[in-house]
Amino acid sequence: MVTAIDTLEDTRTNCSIRTKNMFVFACFDQLDSHTNAWYALNPLAHEAGCQHPDMISSSYLRTYLSTVYQVLEMEDRERELLSGHLHIDVHSRKAHYR
Repeated sequence: MVTAIDTLEDTRTNCSIRTKNMFVFACFDQLDSHTNAWYALNPLAHEAGCQHPDMISSSYLRTYLSTVYQVLEMEDRERELLSGHLHIDVHSRKAHYR
């Protein structure tokens, strides 16, 4: 992982990323902004022929994973760790899906 990050950092100037932009996935045309993954992935999802390309997003992924974890037999601590990582409220999901 560190090697990949180092490679990104080393190639920033080749991609016209400003030296003062502190983001790892920096936006090349703005001083202090990051790349929006949806704008990068959405055209590829359309090009790949996905049936619902607009549903390929981190929001949909978090919702999907939070629903899937409900059917897994997870310990409370594992569930808390997953919900913290996904930025979701375990208790509201538990009340909604059970």
